Amino acid sequence: MPDLRDCEIAFTGRLTTMTRDQAFSLAKVFGAKPQNWVTKQTDYLVVGLIETALGEEPITKKLLTGTPTISER
Repeated sequence: MPDLRDCEIAFTGRLTTMTRDQAFSLAKVFGAKPQNWVTKQTDYLVVGLIETALGEEPITKKLLTGTPTISER
């Protein structure tokens, strides 16, 4: 796991192991600055489950920003 101290992180997808509020609290415990959206200052994007219709790519606009990603797991 990367060092998250002073990193700005955002979340996308449905988190399966905790609520979004719990994820924000946990991020703060690790010294990160959680955000609701991706900006140019975002260091990491935490990716949960992205549900799509059959045959569609599992993608969100947040994934298209080029921000480094971390799996929720």
